[in-house]
Amino acid sequence: LSFTDDASSGKDSQVPEGSNGEYEDHSGKQWARPRFTQPAKMRRRVIARPVGSSIRLKCVASGNPRPDITWLKDSKPLTSQEIGENKKKKWTLNLKNLKPEDSGKYTCRVFNKVGEINATYKVEVIQRTRSKPILTGTHPVNTTVDYGGTTSFQCKVRSDVKPVIQWLKRVEYGTESKYNSTIDVGGQKFVVLPTGEVWSRPDGSYLNKLMITRAKEEDAGMYICLGANTMGYSFRSAFLTVLP
Repeated sequence: LSFTDDASSGKDSQVPEGSNGEYEDHSGKQWARPRFTQPAKMRRRVIARPVGSSIRLKCVASGNPRPDITWLKDSKPLTSQEIGENKKKKWTLNLKNLKPEDSGKYTCRVFNKVGEINATYKVEVIQRTRSKPILTGTHPVNTTVDYGGTTSFQCKVRSDVKPVIQWLKRVEYGTESKYNSTIDVGGQKFVVLPTGEVWSRPDGSYLNKLMITRAKEEDAGMYICLGANTMGYSFRSAFLTVLP
């Protein structure tokens, strides 16, 4: 993220500056140039998101007098409707249901009578291509739980449309008769487990968790997360170990 910090050329900027960016005029009144108060949330300079997703660009700042903020896209000011009327929300630019034309450089310009700072984000909106789901990140991962304890697997899936996310557990050899029905995946038999809600995330991916409560010995084994849409499916496995 690029920052600039330029004092204004107005009368108050001629007052000697303190080491912390504060000023004191001849009447003893304290002034402070703007500064970003949440720089950790502003580190990402280039942000890529798929069509239909959303992002929030933050430029929260303080100063005395309280600074004002102007948002620009490709050096052109955004309208109040595009920014949002709520004063608090002006420090965060919400871009929802992204379209390709939303790509560009977004700059927040924060200023008061004694100074100005700005920050620029580059947003790239990626056109979706129709393909089977992709499991992103490293999840699910091998997990260990104490007998009677609680743990979970999670699965993050990227898909053009909302996918079906299903959890399966491998049926150990010789125990097939315990289950009403099984399915074959990769030459092995699995039983379908009850699956919770699929959450849509701001980055365009989908998340689902499998909770395992009061873990028993028979809960140990191989689990797979399977993500499917009309174009196909992908899956990834992980093992659960239950300690005695």
